[in-house]
Amino acid sequence: MMSLLTAGTLNCQQVCVAMHWAWKAGVEEARPYAFPPGRSSGHYSRHLQAFMGSPEERSRLYTLDTPGHAKADMCRTTHQTSVIPPHEAIAETMEDADYLRRVREFLANNTMAPAYEDHVVVTTAKREEPDAPVVPLCLYMDAVPYSQLDSVLGVWLECMATGHRWLCAVLRKRRICRCGCRGWCSYNPLFAFLNWSVLALSQGMWPAGRHDGEQWRPSDDRRRERSNERMPTRGAIVHIKGDWSEYAHTFGLPMWSDGLRPCYECAASGSDMYVAHGNSVLGLRWPCNTDDDYDRACDRCEVVVRLTGATKALVLECLRYDKRDSGAHGRALSRDIEALGLRANDRLEPSAVLPDVSKLADLETPATVVFWRCSEETLTRHRNPLFKDSAVTGLRFTSLTTDLLHALYLGVMNRYCAVALWHVLDSNIFGAAGTAEENLQVAVLLLKAQLMDFCTEHHKQHPTKPLTRISDLTVKMVGTRNDPRCKTKGAETFGMTVFLTGLLLKYAALLGADGKRLQRAGSALLRMVEIWAESGHVMDQAARQESGLTGTKSVA
Repeated sequence: MMSLLTAGTLNCQQVCVAMHWAWKAGVEEARPYAFPPGRSSGHYSRHLQAFMGSPEERSRLYTLDTPGHAKADMCRTTHQTSVIPPHEAIAETMEDADYLRRVREFLANNTMAPAYEDHVVVTTAKREEPDAPVVPLCLYMDAVPYSQLDSVLGVWLECMATGHRWLCAVLRKRRICRCGCRGWCSYNPLFAFLNWSVLALSQGMWPAGRHDGEQWRPSDDRRRERSNERMPTRGAIVHIKGDWSEYAHTFGLPMWSDGLRPCYECAASGSDMYVAHGNSVLGLRWPCNTDDDYDRACDRCEVVVRLTGATKALVLECLRYDKRDSGAHGRALSRDIEALGLRANDRLEPSAVLPDVSKLADLETPATVVFWRCSEETLTRHRNPLFKDSAVTGLRFTSLTTDLLHALYLGVMNRYCAVALWHVLDSNIFGAAGTAEENLQVAVLLLKAQLMDFCTEHHKQHPTKPLTRISDLTVKMVGTRNDPRCKTKGAETFGMTVFLTGLLLKYAALLGADGKRLQRAGSALLRMVEIWAESGHVMDQAARQESGLTGTKSVA
């Protein structure tokens, strides 16, 4: 309904009245938008104003064209996505003198990691403007489900000094491209836009044109007026946060099931990746991937071709959309073109000259386009434009970080909870008076009762450190003996670890040596989280020694 309203298909009165009757019919979600019939038109528009935003707020939005598909369209289309450029969000926030003062105080009172101190934007600013602070920032991307059938890709910018977050972009997954590219045709313009904005943020200067090199649009009047104007301060993107799934699906990196280069951090591959011998907290036994490795992997796959009118017609005859699982994943060649040095399955890639590969027929020649040789793929599946100007922005392939939520809470810690849960369930400490299925149901019910009491007692004893309360614990959530599970969310998993560690200590006499070993493992996990929380951005020497890290170099 809101989409129809913004598209002009419905007016405010029609939306409010329709939502009113939908609410009366039992659709509770329609209630905030509902307004009864029989009122003047001004009442309806004012009622929806809270959901639509003011004209001043809407004027801040930047229009980004993203190729994709729509439910009602039979062919590929271009969506106009409204986004907020990160440099604009920072610049407007830093115009507040009090906020800028808070950033200065944070940088003056806290030791920053080498990832910030050695950042190219920071070192450049210290040389050119010694007294000007550089705001430490991180970029976060993740998928967010909003219904049982669809989700969105969200892009957030976070200030490391204040914890303030800005939602910069939202891409609806249902509308991303389905030409076989796995969404890359839609993601590529988003990364090009982010690179343009981060470049402006790094230079501390409002850009002189749009991200695609075009002139300002009528909706960009405010941006045209501020072209080449100095910002209050610069910003440095210290790292990119996201889960491995997002890196593989969105950033164009290989999946973890890839047989050649499954890990974006190191050169581990195949069954050797699961051999832990030789690894320690000080480093891995495999070489770690560098920015040069990423650039070489891209250079090895890219084939730059200069097209004329005749050669463009030849290329168009050979192109088809390859949607096979083992295919080229996009618009690729069906046969070799020796005259251009192209091979079958070479994929046409989005570029600055050709942002939408479906519009090659409309491209004026002569022009230079880029093909991707899939047979040479190793570390990456695309060259991500986000890392294009890394020499200036400092944002590069090695800026990708391990996501704590998925790697620890939903990874190691969740696996620990599953093993510990079944060790308690198998121990029969709650009695065994029936069949195995009945005993499991009784044990889970008693565990649930103790878990709820634990959460209540923990909140009383530690009111400043609340745990995310687990709403329920059922037999389905713990899996089976042969396939132990702990189906809790990220924050819930931490609370479950605290509970199970205490439970293992409480029943240590009944759980044997394995119970004591699991209790020590849980305590070590919790202590590790405490060390990180107490240390801030840089771990001191005592914390480093306790966590097993030695040496004098700070940990980023």
